[in-house]
Amino acid sequence: RLEDYLRGVVPNEIAHGDAALREAVKAQAVAARTYAIAYRGRYSDEGYDLLNTVDDQVYTGVGSESANADRAIEETRGVIALYRGEAIMMNYSSTCGGHTSSREEVWDKPPVDYLKGVSDEGGDESFCSGSRYYRCEETWDGAEFWRITRDNLIREYSLTIPADAVLKEIEVLVKGDSGRVRLIEFRTDKGSFQARGDRIRWITQRAAGAGPLRSILFEASSKSSKGRISQVTFKGRGWGHGVGMCQWGAMERSRRGQDLRKILEHYYRSIKLAAI
Repeated sequence: RLEDYLRGVVPNEIAHGDAALREAVKAQAVAARTYAIAYRGRYSDEGYDLLNTVDDQVYTGVGSESANADRAIEETRGVIALYRGEAIMMNYSSTCGGHTSSREEVWDKPPVDYLKGVSDEGGDESFCSGSRYYRCEETWDGAEFWRITRDNLIREYSLTIPADAVLKEIEVLVKGDSGRVRLIEFRTDKGSFQARGDRIRWITQRAAGAGPLRSILFEASSKSSKGRISQVTFKGRGWGHGVGMCQWGAMERSRRGQDLRKILEHYYRSIKLAAI
C-alpha cells in the first residue's frame, strides 16, 4: 500500500517525462517513501497519517500516475534513507537558490546531522539555476504589505497590534549560514513586532492573495512617504523552505550523470540507503 501511495505522489513532486531525469525521479521516490515512514502517525488524533498537500506530500491519486514514475518507484522498491538505523525526516523543497538550509535555520526544531545546509553550486552557477524561481522578487504597496503582515502576525503569534499602527521601518536582524532570514522586525509607531524563520513566508504573503512568500533567502528594501512605508520589495532566490533535497538541483544532477545515491548523499549527509 505504501508503494501504491507513492504512485500518486512522485509524479506531482518532480518532473518525470525526460529520461535524463531518471535518477532524480528515483531519488524523489526514496525521499517520498522515507518521508511517509518517518512522519507516519503525524495526525493520529485525527485518524490519518499525512495530508495530501504541500504541508506533507502532494497526493492526487490514480489520475496522476505515470509509467516513468512507476518505474522509479519499482526500481527503488522498499528503499529508504536511514540515520543510525532510523528513517530520517526527509524534507525537500523545489528550489534552494544555491544553498540549502539547516533545519534549525528555518524551523523551531533542534539540529540534526543529516539536515545541514550545503552548497548547491555547480561550476559557474547553481544546480537549480534552471528553475523559474531561482531568482524571485516581490513588491507590495506599503499599505497592502502592512495589512497582510499585521493580520498574519496576529494570527501566527497571537499578538495584539492596534488597527491604526503605522509601519515605519523593516529590518532583517539575523540571517543564517545559507543567507536565509532568521529574524525580521517590523517597527511601527505603536511598537515593534518580529517574525522568525520559515514563518516569515506565511506572514509576509505575496500580494493579491497569491500565497506565501516563495523563499526567505532575500534582501528587503522599502520606500517611505509622509512618515510611513509606501513600498516594500523583497528580492531573493528559491522556492520553499530549502531544507533537504533541492528538487531542481536533483534534476540537474541527474542530467549531468549523478546517480540516485550521489544525489541523496549530497543533500542528506551521513545517511545510509537500505531496503526495508
